[in-house]
Amino acid sequence: MVNGSGNHDAAADDQHASYNLIRIFYMVYSMAIGCVIPFLSIYYKSLGHGGKVIGLIESISPFTTFLVGPIWGIISDKVRSPFLILYITSAMSMLGQLLVFLVHETRSIMILVYITALFSAPVKPLIDSLVMARLGKDRAQFGRLRLFSILGSGTASSIAGRFLKMEDETQDYIPPSDTANVWLWNFWQSMTGFKLLVFAYVVLHIPTFICIRLFQKENEAQKKISENDEKKPTDLTASMKGVIGITVRDKTILLFFALVYLMGISAGTGDSFVYIRFQEAGGNPSNMGTSRLLSSLGGAAMFWHSGRISAWLGMEKVLVFSLFVVAIRFTLLYYMTNIYFGYLAELLRGMTFGCFWSSATVYASQLAPAELQTTMIQVLSGIYNGIGRSSGALIGGNLQAAVGTANTFKYGAMANAAAFSVLLLQGTAKKESNDAVKKDK
Repeated sequence: MVNGSGNHDAAADDQHASYNLIRIFYMVYSMAIGCVIPFLSIYYKSLGHGGKVIGLIESISPFTTFLVGPIWGIISDKVRSPFLILYITSAMSMLGQLLVFLVHETRSIMILVYITALFSAPVKPLIDSLVMARLGKDRAQFGRLRLFSILGSGTASSIAGRFLKMEDETQDYIPPSDTANVWLWNFWQSMTGFKLLVFAYVVLHIPTFICIRLFQKENEAQKKISENDEKKPTDLTASMKGVIGITVRDKTILLFFALVYLMGISAGTGDSFVYIRFQEAGGNPSNMGTSRLLSSLGGAAMFWHSGRISAWLGMEKVLVFSLFVVAIRFTLLYYMTNIYFGYLAELLRGMTFGCFWSSATVYASQLAPAELQTTMIQVLSGIYNGIGRSSGALIGGNLQAAVGTANTFKYGAMANAAAFSVLLLQGTAKKESNDAVKKDK
């Protein structure tokens, strides 16, 4: 009896330590991303690029993700070395992102963004897939672990925004020539703004790689004591055929991916131009960072409760309701007369993403057998982060150049409201039809 209790306590301790590692892993990686990625649109604007060019540049990474994400998933499922792929892709995407900041000409930026995207495409889906595999039957905990990703991103973006504001406030100030610490001032000036953010981006990848290594060791230990982890190598063609077969044979799954695509379009438009809208409303980088922190807090709350919400509403209703909330968010950005409209809009952004992405990832992982799970999650990421966000960035870029940023969000709100209304009416009609069939029986 005592021995059984001791084994149970040891297993519980191991699980607790494993979950803590996952939390830290998500947080440090997302902090690295949050230092730089949310501010790329205003960085491109600072180089003198307009809305069309920004939209085009912003569309490259998600479209590349759509093209290569599933291929990386198939490779991972086949070679059965996801950590090796994670090491290589994380390092190469970090290097590519650094090189983006060394060039200013449009074509050079586009080429480097494309190369970076080739390697960054599988990173987050691979991490999610590895976490899913580690959770096993306890997948309901995924949202409560994944929330540390959005917390890390929001915290880093908030701090980064304040550093960007400091650069704006100090760049025109020239210290007296007799200042004893003039060398320190010059050093600070050389490290403020985007240079400092890029430095933080690199430094934060160090604990990220440490976490990957620790997670790999733990995963190897788990495989030694579990026979259920053994999977047969998957043929590339068979893997893709399996995923496509699962997708097309069920209209519910097709609708799921269609709604994920619509959410991706909205995300691409919103994330590409929301901070430009902040600037138009008088916001500064510190305000942008604060908005990102609010977004992460809202997202964390929804990640925590996403399992219950998804179980209560069902996946389809979660996605449909998400379209409605996006319409409200875009409406706030259209009417944005002060920074508080933006704060509320970004809080809604985080809450929507937290519930939607956690529920969608768990749902997608349940659609495929274990040997196709990584591929299925890569497909999900490819549709949302890939073709969806790419389409949104391109549409948003052309709209922003033609009608301005505010009207871009106006038309985005109208489109999401229309999609929500159509799907709501369709759902109502379907429910009435099913009730009629039950009555006839």
